[in-house]
Amino acid sequence: QRLVVCLEDSIYIHNIKDMKLIKTLLNTPLNTIGLLALSINHSNSYLAYPGSATNGEIIVYDASSMNTVTMIAAHDSPLAALSFNATATQLASASERVRTVIFLSFLPVTVKLY
Repeated sequence: QRLVVCLEDSIYIHNIKDMKLIKTLLNTPLNTIGLLALSINHSNSYLAYPGSATNGEIIVYDASSMNTVTMIAAHDSPLAALSFNATATQLASASERVRTVIFLSFLPVTVKLY
């Protein structure tokens, strides 16, 4: 239902049926690699993107209601990967740090896995 365009400092959310711009998220943290995750579930149309360029903070945004769902302090270093499961009830993330820490969030509760 949504098409999301991620630029270095902003995110644009479009209605995929008519391509109309629905929402613009301005002044997002610098995101030079365009890292974000958009769920494929129609019931939970979530968008996850970095909340910081210096640590692993994640913003989870509802692309249907256009509201922030939660902010997750997942890692100490910048994010390297984000992915929702098929039902958008879980969000996995990884950071740029060499040691592997995968943070799995059971939305809206969060649990850190090593």
